[in-house]
Amino acid sequence: MKTHASLRPLLAATLILGSVAAAVAQPPKKLQPPRIDHHVRAVPENLAWGWIGSDTQPVFRVKDGDIVKIDTISMGGMRDDNYQEFLKKLNIPLDNPVVKEMVAARLQVPPSGLPQGTGGHMLTGPIYIEGAEPGDVLEIRVWDNQFRLPYGNNGAGPGSGGLPELLTTRESKIYTYDYEKNWAVFNDDIKVPLAPFMGIMGVAPSKDMALRVGSRSPGNFGGNIDLREMTYGSRMFVPVHVKGAFYFTGDAHAAQGDGEITGPAIETCMTTIQQFIVHKNKKLKTQYFETPTHFIVMGYDKDLDVAMKMAMQETIDFLVANKGLTKFEAYSLASVAVSYRNTVIVNGVLVMHGMIPKSLWVNDRTPYWYNVEGK
Repeated sequence: MKTHASLRPLLAATLILGSVAAAVAQPPKKLQPPRIDHHVRAVPENLAWGWIGSDTQPVFRVKDGDIVKIDTISMGGMRDDNYQEFLKKLNIPLDNPVVKEMVAARLQVPPSGLPQGTGGHMLTGPIYIEGAEPGDVLEIRVWDNQFRLPYGNNGAGPGSGGLPELLTTRESKIYTYDYEKNWAVFNDDIKVPLAPFMGIMGVAPSKDMALRVGSRSPGNFGGNIDLREMTYGSRMFVPVHVKGAFYFTGDAHAAQGDGEITGPAIETCMTTIQQFIVHKNKKLKTQYFETPTHFIVMGYDKDLDVAMKMAMQETIDFLVANKGLTKFEAYSLASVAVSYRNTVIVNGVLVMHGMIPKSLWVNDRTPYWYNVEGK
């Protein structure tokens, strides 16, 4: 292609500016929460190691509609006896307040008492939501997810992840964050865009199921959903199974690919700001999600085919119940416009989710709760 000589300097400048812009992973616009009603800190008495349930007293009580700042911690690098050396390499002082929380959790938070392998996440909770009862739906709005330390870690080894036979020794990878450029550093040539979200968001399961379950596997109570679309501006709807809901969160991720194939994502320490809204007498079989651009449904089972079938059925049910379509219309629309993805393969059960684009409804002017345009 020939370029007119007078346009060449402009074209060169455009290419340079374009390459610079492309090199910086800009985050979406962010709204500030109107207030903070409570702050739940990640101190030992507020933490649960590897479990979700309702067999203990709640660590905090909040009201319907409250906006809550919740600190969480990740134990990556802290379970080894030489964690001091680990932190020294990252230039993070031992007297850092978050490090002190991690050390205290390591020493003081009791294990779940459940069989090994059912969960090892350090969670904050349970939080009691006043007014929430079985037969209700709890809406959780994610106002923000904020990093507490400038690094995260990922690892794999023999017997772990989606390829348990791949490695013969345990290996780990530390990612440091560049907040200005909004990326995690893999190496000098590879940068991963930061997209922070909470891997675990859930309520206590039905007492008919168990008073306490491990944090590894999700269910119709939410839990370890590992849905990377749950960044700020998203929301989750989950059925309430016990009075007060007994909400837990943790397993913070700086970034994750669909599948999360090594087992962890970029595991990190974050503060999440979430709002709890109780919808009375609203029937819901299992959780679904919403972002500014999509409705998201989910299926899960130890058999991937069954998980996919559940995700398809959840799509049909959602479109019939919420958009007034017939079963065939919903089936047809799902076939031509809904994308299905593997959420995670390493949580004991396999998870699929369906992405339903809101843009399909060209005449829908319903405002979304997180509206950065102010319309």
